[in-house]
Amino acid sequence: MPMFSAYSLALCATVFATHLWFKAHEPKSMLPFLATILIIPTFPAYVLSCSQISLILACCLAYPSFYMLLFISIGSYRLSPFHPLANYPGPTIAKISKVWTVHKSMDGKLAHYYKMLHDQYGPIVHVGPNEISVAEKDLLPFIIGTQGMPKGPLWEGRAITPKKNRNQSNYSLIGVRDLTHHSHLRKTWNRAFSEEPLQDYQDILIQNANNLVEVLEKRFMEGSVELDIANVINLFSFDFMGDLATPALTMQIPWSVAIVQAFPWLSTSLRSFGAFAVSQAKLRASNESRKDLFYYLRSYSDVPQDSLFAFIPCQEIEEAFPDSGTNIDIQKLDKMPWLNAVINETLRLQPPVPSGLQRAPAVGSKGKLVGSHYIKEGTSVLVSPYVLHRDPRYFFPHPDKY
Repeated sequence: MPMFSAYSLALCATVFATHLWFKAHEPKSMLPFLATILIIPTFPAYVLSCSQISLILACCLAYPSFYMLLFISIGSYRLSPFHPLANYPGPTIAKISKVWTVHKSMDGKLAHYYKMLHDQYGPIVHVGPNEISVAEKDLLPFIIGTQGMPKGPLWEGRAITPKKNRNQSNYSLIGVRDLTHHSHLRKTWNRAFSEEPLQDYQDILIQNANNLVEVLEKRFMEGSVELDIANVINLFSFDFMGDLATPALTMQIPWSVAIVQAFPWLSTSLRSFGAFAVSQAKLRASNESRKDLFYYLRSYSDVPQDSLFAFIPCQEIEEAFPDSGTNIDIQKLDKMPWLNAVINETLRLQPPVPSGLQRAPAVGSKGKLVGSHYIKEGTSVLVSPYVLHRDPRYFFPHPDKY
């Protein structure tokens, strides 16, 4: 019995220590996590094996007990009034683990789920162990505005580039979490989408639009009865963006970050692909006769199909551009209220990024005051445009209608 008391004490101590370590140093990669949960239980297993029980049997008893008690300890804390987000309402299962969110996102309707949660719980909802979802317009400047926070920890899980290389000038703008570095990279993109560059993109857009019309006419002449226009628009947007940025056809492969990180040789292949992308960029940079997107990006240092597939007000367009060969005039487009209203309403109901705008207080800041809410460091704040755009407080009285 004394030996079993020593085992129980060792088991509880290791569980408590592991919980405190996870709380202070949340694992961001698989190796430290596996090392922790596989090595630490050996201590209570060794203590138990000293009571004339084989080490294998002791491990069979200690490991499951360790995992069960660790789950109970972490779950109890996340549901307790001592948790920093205890005052925010939300589904109990979501407070315990993000696995529930993964389950809800598998059907591609995570934004719909968040909308349902906000309808039930209010403008601020506890949607993860250390995450809240905010649907309050007055708080947006403190989250995603000029006074906002850097990108949240989900971008750590998406990053394949080693952490030491993420502040380099050629690192992806989308994944940058450092606000200063992000601001530096953003200046280039800001210039690339100013009025003058947009005028130079017209030829590229018109060429791709003409190709689209030719495809539609060909399908019509072939006697096609049915046409998946959403798929056609998707292909058009892919061709346009590829033509806008690079001189060659580009293809996107849905790499799985977890698989790439698990098999180092895949990372080598991905870096080779990155080298190929750099060579394509240099090839494009050598051609200065064509002012496309890359021209403006260099001179200063996938469009989603759902938003493009929409009803277009033909009458207003035909009046502004009566001849089929008329070049597009950006100044005229600005003065077409019906067309702009349709585009804005389409983007409201079908935002390109319906959810996933995650932010978090900067590392080392200890937290940030968002309105009257203090967000502790280590807490993620999620903003869902889909939820905000369908909030009757902001789009009254029928936010779900076009």
